[in-house]
Amino acid sequence: MVKQTPRALPFRDQLAAMAHGPHGRAAPILEEMPLLERTRLGAEGPAASRIALGCMGMSGMYGPSDEGESIATIQAAIDGGINLLDTGDFYGMGHNEMLVGRAIQGGATRCCSR
Repeated sequence: MVKQTPRALPFRDQLAAMAHGPHGRAAPILEEMPLLERTRLGAEGPAASRIALGCMGMSGMYGPSDEGESIATIQAAIDGGINLLDTGDFYGMGHNEMLVGRAIQGGATRCCSR
């Protein structure tokens, strides 16, 4: 018999589980949680969350990726207070930055404000 390794929950599902709390008890929902601790980039730069979301794996760098799941993950991270997205134009030959653009379209000020 082959032992099956449990599949990790997608990030958005992990956040949803946190909102419901252990054993079905209510926990504070994400909107009520304080923003993550931030630090200023440079003397006058934007305030960035101290935790970033690495986006390289969302563009097939480690194997197949799911665009819908990737966009949902980026949006859940932003909703959770993360405003620093680690990306590069060489991830997927530009795909990664276009993916991030689609994920934040219309809501960029909530993640990129000073």
